[in-house]
Formats: sequence, structure tokens, C-alpha cells
Amino acid sequence: MTLTSDHQTHLHHIFYALCRERGWALGLPTSFDFGYLDADLKHVQARIVLKEGKPLILFHPAAFGRGSLVKGLLHHEICHYLLGPEVGHGPRFSALEEGWDGFWAWKQESADFARWLLRQRPEYRLSCLACGAVMLRNTVPVGRIACRACCEKHANGQYDERYNLHIGGDGVLYP
Repeated sequence: MTLTSDHQTHLHHIFYALCRERGWALGLPTSFDFGYLDADLKHVQARIVLKEGKPLILFHPAAFGRGSLVKGLLHHEICHYLLGPEVGHGPRFSALEEGWDGFWAWKQESADFARWLLRQRPEYRLSCLACGAVMLRNTVPVGRIACRACCEKHANGQYDERYNLHIGGDGVLYP
């Protein structure tokens, strides 16, 4: 999913700030594409996808607006970009990442965010447009899903797409 314009602008500013702080001459922020991770992810805060053309850096949508968390996540992913995918989180990666003055403050903020993510239980509201029934779920429903009461009442208990449930998120994880 594409970032909001506010988040895109924010990333451009912190990209320039990181390049100044670290003395990196990586070029313009347009060297990277940015996007959101799936808001349901609990164990990943950011990820870089090295592909043909521009690398893609994805951020958890709830990471924005949390102090310097996004700056640290961007720094982390740029370190991966600079060293390449084969280095992983080894000693060379750690030395580069920990060379940033904001590393230890970010590391604590990242740990706090990880704990917060694990405590979240987003609810998905499933609404039947035919009868108005509402059901709450903690996971995104997959496959075809219809209102059971309407299918039993109007379709002899068989699945009928006229009674498909509308799925919306009530959780705090969506931008």
C-alpha cells in the first residue's frame, strides 16, 4: 500500500537528516520506494525488499508518530541496503548500525513498540448489509463469507453472495 503524502514527506525529511548525520551520499530519497506493511503484522516493524529497480522499504503503519521510531527503522533498512542481503544481522551490520548516535535510544523505542504491537488485538467488524447484523473478529476473515442468518432464512442454508459480509477494521493499526 502506498504511503500517505504526510508519511512520504516525513520519510524524505528523515532520509536527508540521516544522510547528513552519517555522511552518506546515497542520492535522493527517490532512490527508494516506500510503502506500508500489513497492519496485522506483530513481529515486523519494517522491511526492505531488494528488487530490480528501486528498493522498496515497508513500514508498519502504526510506527508513524512515535518519536524517532521511523527514523531508526529507516536507518536500519538503509544499513541492510548498504551492506547487501548476504550480511544479515552479523557483526558488520551491527557495527554500521551502532555507529549512529541515535541507535540506543531507537533500540529502546523499537523494543517498546514491539511490546505494544504484541498487546494489540485489532477487531474486524463484519456487517451484513441485508439484515444489519454485526460480528467482531480478531483476524481478517479469508475466503467467501456470508451472513449465516440471512443464508438460512433466504437461501435454504446455502451460501448466497447476496449476503456477503462487508469487512471493516476497527483496530488502531490502520492509517
